[in-house]
Amino acid sequence: MTKPHLHAQLEGFRIGNVSDKACCGFEGSGEAITITGSGRGLLAEVDDFFFVCQKSAKNVILSCQMDWLGREGSIVPRGGIIFRENLSSHGRYVALSQDATNRLFLSFRQSLQAPAEEILLDTFDHPVFWMEKRNGKVQVKVGSMGKPLKLVGEFDLGIDPLYYGQFVASGSDEQMATARFFNVRTYFTAPENFVPYRDYIGSQLEILDISTGVRHVIYRTKDPIEAPNWTPDGKALIFNSRGLLFRFELGQTTPQPIPTDFATSNNNDHGISPDGQWLAISHHDAQLPAGANSVIYIVPIAGGIPRRITTLAPSYWHGWSPDGKWLVYTAKRNNRWNIYKIPVNGGDEIQLTDNESLNDGPEFSPDGKFIWFNSNRTGRMQIWRMKPDGSEQTQMTHDEFNNWFPHPSPDGKWVIFLSYLPDVNPWDHPYYREVMLQIMRPDGSDKRIIAYLYGGQGTINVPSWSPDGQRVAFVSHTDISE
Repeated sequence: MTKPHLHAQLEGFRIGNVSDKACCGFEGSGEAITITGSGRGLLAEVDDFFFVCQKSAKNVILSCQMDWLGREGSIVPRGGIIFRENLSSHGRYVALSQDATNRLFLSFRQSLQAPAEEILLDTFDHPVFWMEKRNGKVQVKVGSMGKPLKLVGEFDLGIDPLYYGQFVASGSDEQMATARFFNVRTYFTAPENFVPYRDYIGSQLEILDISTGVRHVIYRTKDPIEAPNWTPDGKALIFNSRGLLFRFELGQTTPQPIPTDFATSNNNDHGISPDGQWLAISHHDAQLPAGANSVIYIVPIAGGIPRRITTLAPSYWHGWSPDGKWLVYTAKRNNRWNIYKIPVNGGDEIQLTDNESLNDGPEFSPDGKFIWFNSNRTGRMQIWRMKPDGSEQTQMTHDEFNNWFPHPSPDGKWVIFLSYLPDVNPWDHPYYREVMLQIMRPDGSDKRIIAYLYGGQGTINVPSWSPDGQRVAFVSHTDISE
């Protein structure tokens, strides 16, 4: 079979008594896998199913969704994801599966001396499967698409390495059933001794279709990449990596560096002017004290010598006004993090928020009537908005997550933002965590999750909508060295 680049080591295996007609196929770069298989399934003593998998001793997250495409006769097949110790018909495992009547099951065999066990789970509409292996321990989550994932089981199999992947069992030795697994993601997570802002793992540049929820990885690299901006013509994405800016033409395979002269320590706070002529960057000036050295510059979109905008530091860019006359940013002044705006030609900065909390991520609405931002002034980090003069500061989300970096869509109908789980410090937006992308209407209604991923810092720090408002670009993280 052709090995797709997302899953270079995937292979199909017949576990137990499975028809030789069992097979699998991949779509695109492996983000969708179609499996046709037979087998009686996960039984008390032995197992029969068709398994598309790979093996690793690394810590790994496996996530996907699935649809049934067809079945023979009156069988009730099962399909799902599994972590397993071997490829024989008897082994220790943990599995999360769905049958053709949409029932969900958590199955496991923790000892070779005991029969397998199974739990019928609550009903989840259009379920999202999520399983994480960390040092031989497996954590299982599931949830309805659009809603938070729920922890349904934790297991210590005491085994590493493990096989992991998708499986189908038709419920019959010969009759076949077919399932399609989509938005398939394998994330090799950061090592235990990872040091933030010193150590990095690889990245995936993804595009999400808002109407369908389907995601596509368009670029993968061992280097860390962050914060994609969509160019106004819709033909390219701009992101940062290791202090430099790159332009990635859609349909191409290799990003091209954007020359920024002396500015070679750019962080993930950058963005394109409304007329598409300029790029705002946040460069760490080595001549300034550490922790207070991010300065905002603008540079021609194709590159050139940056022109300094902010006199004071640290300053981190986040948005242009729709008329291109103002920049908005978060800055630390007098040991407080607040939001400011400044004329694009430079001048005196104007303070818009004034409190001891962390205020970050400002971005204008496309009509210029509001500035969206995030603030932890009420405890957790939540999404807020205010008038361009700083008045009418209003909290727009009130959930249990820590929400960062709101980005209004070009037509003003949606706002997308990044959400961390409640265990993350509301003063921090770290790398390499289980996170979500949420969208909502500008009045806070219709809020729902549209992507579950391993990401965080650099995932969606800056404006990243396509010009037509149909797609969003973002970054997920994985150790590509696997």
